[in-house]
Amino acid sequence: MKHRSNAFNINLAPFVLKPAAGGLGAYVSKINVESISDLDFQFLYEAFLKYHVLFIRDQKLTHQQYLDFAQRWGEIVHYPFSKGVPNYPDISEIRKEPSDTLNFGGEWHSDSTYLLEPPVVTMLLALEVPDAGGDTLFANTRLAFESLSPGLQNMLEKLRAVNSAELKRLGGRRDFSLQRGSMNHANLDRAKEVEAIHPAVRVHPETNEKCLYVSMSHTSCFEGWTEEESKPLLEYLQTVITRHEYTCRMKWEKGTLGLWDNRCTQHLAINDYGGSRRTMHRLIVRSEKPKASIGKKAFLKGSFRG
Repeated sequence: MKHRSNAFNINLAPFVLKPAAGGLGAYVSKINVESISDLDFQFLYEAFLKYHVLFIRDQKLTHQQYLDFAQRWGEIVHYPFSKGVPNYPDISEIRKEPSDTLNFGGEWHSDSTYLLEPPVVTMLLALEVPDAGGDTLFANTRLAFESLSPGLQNMLEKLRAVNSAELKRLGGRRDFSLQRGSMNHANLDRAKEVEAIHPAVRVHPETNEKCLYVSMSHTSCFEGWTEEESKPLLEYLQTVITRHEYTCRMKWEKGTLGLWDNRCTQHLAINDYGGSRRTMHRLIVRSEKPKASIGKKAFLKGSFRG
């Protein structure tokens, strides 16, 4: 993956870029990622850093082409709680059948924050989408942090957050996952072992911007605090992160390739398409240790490193 270059002005990009909202998100068209040149990839990466969420329309990719494009962004990260599609263990299928009542990813979160080195980029390729519904909401955690008072910012920068794969507030990963019967789950009984401590505020290494890095889905508590003590602050921060002005609602179409920056966003898959099938193929890419502005290191409990 090539590093950011200040020489690239995305206004000169050879593809069409349409912002989705004021806070984040953009739609990309007139581009074929399977054959994208190095120069065009640099423009795309610059757009990724600016908008944090890109939905690239009209992509027809084989498994290998999808994997090859993802590897241009960095090393593939294996998701420990799902089996891959045949012959491609790192491509997870996220499927909701018409008879399913619950969906995958229906709570606000950044992906896999319970890993020592969480993935930077998540990609979803839309194979089947409902006629209406099934959109995904995204939130800008940089804007959320910047909206806080200086006093609260200062306190949060000194805190570290305990992130667990167990999904305690959702009833535990095993029960939570098995209710989503169309997913090809794995290692559900090991989720209790997987826990990582990260800064509550992380610095984006490419933009140098400070972003909140906690969620009600994965953050169980702040280090040195009880869960009871942590819950009111976590709930407040989640409310700030998801204020309307910091969010966008992205609409899928068949062939859309969505990708987003987990360092500065959260997302939620809307479950409003009962009776319809929705099938996505997911890849997560480029593990990275979150860095705090005050120099504390991440701490891992458990064996999964992605």
